[in-house]
Amino acid sequence: MRRLNQGKRDKGGFTFIEVLAAVSLLIIGFLGLFASFHTSAMLRETSNETSLAMFKLQTTVEYLFALPFDDITTILPADTPIDIATLADSNTDNDLGLNNEVITIGYEDVAGNPLKFTVSITWTSRMGNPRSASLSSGRVR
Repeated sequence: MRRLNQGKRDKGGFTFIEVLAAVSLLIIGFLGLFASFHTSAMLRETSNETSLAMFKLQTTVEYLFALPFDDITTILPADTPIDIATLADSNTDNDLGLNNEVITIGYEDVAGNPLKFTVSITWTSRMGNPRSASLSSGRVR
């Protein structure tokens, strides 16, 4: 009788090794899931910064097209930092700033017609990496 009861007890339930293996697999799965969420958040942040930088570049180019042709190089001299915040958004509650952002304009030939220019923006990402973008265009009299 004793032998029969002892045999049944051994077959019911999981061994410690099986439980340890299952918990280890769950932990590895959750770590992989966390890593993918973290990577997704970093990509979202990079995309957000790039979109904001392109918005500022486009706003600067549109401002250049709105200026009288002969006044462009005097109002916005070459390689001088530009504060585009007032043009981009007059609402100071909005956070449209990038870390250490600098917007500059470079002209191919100041006296040329067409006036070819490149608007550039540099900033530091939230991860601490230097980033930059530029947009080139031209304007005729």
